[in-house]
Amino acid sequence: EEQELVRMIDNESWHDDFSRRVQHYGYVFNYGTRNVDVNKPTPGGLPTFVRAILPSHPENLRGLSKEDAVSIAKSDQCTVNEYKAGQGIRPHVDTPEAFGTHIVSLSLLSPI
Repeated sequence: EEQELVRMIDNESWHDDFSRRVQHYGYVFNYGTRNVDVNKPTPGGLPTFVRAILPSHPENLRGLSKEDAVSIAKSDQCTVNEYKAGQGIRPHVDTPEAFGTHIVSLSLLSPI
């Protein structure tokens, strides 16, 4: 399942404006303003492979209230970052105004 998800991600276009490759779905995160423009959604919204992640893994929703699970299921934005081995994620603070009350993280091809 992980390999198939990686294949689908790699079939999409990457932006390499940073020290890593990035894909944005739903809305493009503007790293300068640290926010999104909700009036400018990306063409096509979230791809099927993004929408399928949470429903196919209901065990990931354990411990959440029904309201929280519904909120996550209605996600409308996804950022895919590719980090090379040893690169790591730079220190940062996520912007709640851009993402809402929940942020879901999924690591692929790594035990992290």
